[in-house]
Amino acid sequence: ETGKKLRDKIELYEYKQVDRFIKAVSEKLCVSENVVDDGIHQFIDDLEQKREVQKMEQQESEIKEKPLNTYEIEQCVNFGKEKGLINNLNNLIGHSGIVGEEKNRLFLFCIASSHKMKKTLHVVVQGSSGSGKTHLIKKVADLMPEERVKRFTRISEKSFYNYGEFDLVNMLIVLEDYDGMKEEAEFALRELQTNEILISSTSKKDEITGEIKSGENKVRGPIASMVATTHGEMYHDNETRVFFITIDETEEQTKKIIAFKNQISAGEINQGEQEKSKLFIQNFIRSLKPLKVKNTWIKHIDLPVNSDQKRRLHSLFEAFCEQITIIHQYQRKRDENGRLITEKKDIDTEI
Repeated sequence: ETGKKLRDKIELYEYKQVDRFIKAVSEKLCVSENVVDDGIHQFIDDLEQKREVQKMEQQESEIKEKPLNTYEIEQCVNFGKEKGLINNLNNLIGHSGIVGEEKNRLFLFCIASSHKMKKTLHVVVQGSSGSGKTHLIKKVADLMPEERVKRFTRISEKSFYNYGEFDLVNMLIVLEDYDGMKEEAEFALRELQTNEILISSTSKKDEITGEIKSGENKVRGPIASMVATTHGEMYHDNETRVFFITIDETEEQTKKIIAFKNQISAGEINQGEQEKSKLFIQNFIRSLKPLKVKNTWIKHIDLPVNSDQKRRLHSLFEAFCEQITIIHQYQRKRDENGRLITEKKDIDTEI
């Protein structure tokens, strides 16, 4: 009858249901099945496209960075334009309360700051029990915007699989104890580091029909990561995905730490200034944009390693050099496509 609406429940990804629905609509409306078929499949395509747009919008809104005011932005830009930026950053890192470990702390800072970029980096810090490796990665993580950091004492086998699709996108993962990880958790971490996505098969209840159906659960990256371990060696497939450094356990470093603790106890350390340095570094990282990089110097690099490691290590080195360029983005020129241009001194940066 004129004015009546046709309503029905339909699973758009069930071919037989869709086919029956097309025939029913064709008969009811007295139109060709081909016309209805074209309309239904156009609707499905439009729906998929809309869902993809919604996913992208969700991804962009998942992490809301603390906004910087005009004065803070100006401070960060001016700091980023200063000569000797890497050394200036290292000095600020020291002022934030990280004692000694000058090379390690700067290296870890560069790794951690890659979390919001397209090419993220990963590092394992090795040292004996009580050497301060966990303390070091935690202090470096404190220099990153807090909204971008996820810290774990331990990770269960299925932990990573249970996150929402965009919960880990451009996050810094800090893991205090790599030694206790089970094989499944190690695998999940490797997949996020390398392939930037976890896809697991799940059983889900259909909200309309109540039927149990197979489905997919996705957890997307990229992530950056810093983990601590007492092991001197790691599973080979993990080693070639990450940088591997050792903590400074020398007597000289021990004396520096004890002297610093004594100064704190004696009230000789201005902890307000430490906090100020930490917050400024966080804002500087917030101000950096995940720009693309053009590196014409990398083709001249030939790493002195075995051929079975060279491909992955070359990729690691290339990504690290790009991160140095990104940190210097207020000083680097851009090409016609808006890419930052790596300079030779980015390759030569000594850390």
